[in-house]
Amino acid sequence: MIARFILGLIALIAITLGAWFIDLGTLWDARLQDALLQTRLVRDRIVIVDIDDASLRAHGQWPWPRASFAQLIQRIGAADIIGIDVNFKEPSRLGAHDDAMLAQAIARTSASIVVTSDVTREGALAPLISAVARAEKGFANIAVDADGVARRVRMYRGETESFSALVARLAGAPLPRHTQDLRRIFFAGGEQSFPHVRAIDVLEGVVDTSLFTNNIVLIGATAADLQDTHSTPFGVMSGVTIQAHAIEQFLNNTHERSVGDWVPIFIIVGYCIGSLVMRYSPMHISIPSIAGTTFAYVGVASFLMSRAITLPILYPVVALIGGASYGVIMRYRATHQEKKFIQESFSRYLAPAVIQQIVQNPSMLRLGGSRATLSILFSDVRGFTTLSETLTPEQLTAFLNRYLTRMTTIILGRRGVIDKYIGDAIMAFWGAPLPSQTHAHDAVISALEMTTALDVFNTESETRGDPHIDIGIGINTGDVTVGNMGSEQRFDYTVMGDAVNLASRLESLTKMYGVRILITEKTKLALGNEATHIPMRNIDCVQVKGKTEGVTIYEVIPSGRVSLWESIAADFIELRNAYAQGAWDRASLYAQRALSRAPHDGPTQLLAERIAYFKEHPPETWNGVYEMKHK
Repeated sequence: MIARFILGLIALIAITLGAWFIDLGTLWDARLQDALLQTRLVRDRIVIVDIDDASLRAHGQWPWPRASFAQLIQRIGAADIIGIDVNFKEPSRLGAHDDAMLAQAIARTSASIVVTSDVTREGALAPLISAVARAEKGFANIAVDADGVARRVRMYRGETESFSALVARLAGAPLPRHTQDLRRIFFAGGEQSFPHVRAIDVLEGVVDTSLFTNNIVLIGATAADLQDTHSTPFGVMSGVTIQAHAIEQFLNNTHERSVGDWVPIFIIVGYCIGSLVMRYSPMHISIPSIAGTTFAYVGVASFLMSRAITLPILYPVVALIGGASYGVIMRYRATHQEKKFIQESFSRYLAPAVIQQIVQNPSMLRLGGSRATLSILFSDVRGFTTLSETLTPEQLTAFLNRYLTRMTTIILGRRGVIDKYIGDAIMAFWGAPLPSQTHAHDAVISALEMTTALDVFNTESETRGDPHIDIGIGINTGDVTVGNMGSEQRFDYTVMGDAVNLASRLESLTKMYGVRILITEKTKLALGNEATHIPMRNIDCVQVKGKTEGVTIYEVIPSGRVSLWESIAADFIELRNAYAQGAWDRASLYAQRALSRAPHDGPTQLLAERIAYFKEHPPETWNGVYEMKHK
């Protein structure tokens, strides 16, 4: 199972690494990183002059006369840098005089003027009108990812510098030369991150020109009709505002520090943590742990994003959650295998209802051994040796299988556990692996049902030509050790202890007393009130071999012998009392009275024989306990 778990984990890691290697999911990772961007304050040095809808309505249709731009330059001439995000590709429709006014304004201002142009695939700028010949020029093409979102800015294309990089360098930003990389823009917020003023207000002198002094002023279209807008992580934004964000980033010398090369490590660690925690930790610990780790990682990524450090989000989270899901699946498979193991292991000696309860709650089954109070049953076929000599091996096997099947069905039907078969003998117990308050009652009722089934079995055997058999059953209740016993290679679910040995001794005594079922006083006490509903009689108090104390034993009377017992019950009780007191003459009298009505009653016959012996050989001490000399 561990090897299969590891192989599956390696396969998942390999698949995910392959997906990362071919850039699958890169766009989703970028979107997740977008969600981590937080609004922040920006430099007051950048001011945007909007060519907005209100300005278009007030000043006339687009494109505006070049004289209007000349007037804007004159109004904001105290600025350090004026960036005009407008493409002057064609001469003014109003004639050369209009273009000349723009050229004169650029020549007279003390501010550095930067205008935009398109860049060709070869990296060259498209030509502009001569009026802006004295202005610096940069391309304003905005890089857009496959999902249509502007996230990055290019500083150079070939030898040509971008508009935003050019403005920032003129403002003193220490930028590397001719780098072709796309740099992520760490947007400070939406459209209103920078101060905006309307172009019409500037033209009409409404705006205080001190707002522009020593600052960077960007003039650009924000009107919807001019269609210079792009999707960004903060929604739709005008091109000039995107340029402002890029310039602000360059001025702060902010550049992305990515740990994207660590993705393979994140994938491996994520899968290992997720799968191991979910597979081997308790669910009340593993689920919060995985959730907490995921949120913590995203929280760290968000913190680092505010410092321009980008952590990969998609693959580490996929690895962590994927590993956790894999761990849950393997946990379920292990649980399923465990339940299957329980069903297969116990199906031979547990009732299906008991197996189902254990499968639903495996913790109820403590493997390895535990202390419990159980009722143990031993049964044995009388004269099995003779039986085996009269049948062929094939006949004996079929006969025993038919007998054992009948008896096993009864035991399992009463929620018993078949411990083992020892030839023709059966060992069973009640009260484990599921605790039971009725284990003694179930054991005794099973014994009674076994004797009834035996009579039916013998009737069937007679019609089949098979031999007639009898059985003896001994039941004892007591503390035992129960669990899986054996070696690591092979083990059995069984019980051990003195209580087990006593049950076995009791089964042997049934032959001596000529009865089918014997139980101990502990079993009788464990029956509680149910004992009054089960016909039984106290037949002796014995000290079995290997014990130092006497054990009171009872015969449980099968239904077919109840009427016979009732006919001698009074005499037998008096017989037992006189016998226990050592009143041999009185005991002999009651024995003879009982035998006159039930001459084949085994316990009465045995006690009568002992009484006759004790009358001739009185014991030195007598406490009513008969010591057995053999097993």
